Amino acid sequence: MHTQKPVKDIPGVFSFMNPLSYEIWMCVIFAYIGVSVVLFLVSRFSPFEWHIEDHTDGPSVTNNFTIFNSLWFSLGAFMQQGCDIEPRFACRCASLIACDVQRSCSCSCR
Repeated sequence: MHTQKPVKDIPGVFSFMNPLSYEIWMCVIFAYIGVSVVLFLVSRFSPFEWHIEDHTDGPSVTNNFTIFNSLWFSLGAFMQQGCDIEPRFACRCASLIACDVQRSCSCSCR
């Protein structure tokens, strides 16, 4: 009896995405973007995120939690790594809820 060896496929660049379906990856990406946008909006409306800085021109009000920082914070929270820029009180509550949403979306879809 003659048997053939199975042909091995060469793994591609996106072969890490094979364990989950396309729909699951889209849910994870949309949850990531949605959570980041919500964190950005909450940080814009929250008075706790704004800082008063004194300059030679006079005092100015700034917010360090930009859209890029909210994307970075969400990615760090999703990967459970953290980051240097963290939200303050109001945005911290929203980020706790958002992290639970992201984890439940990625865990329940497997």
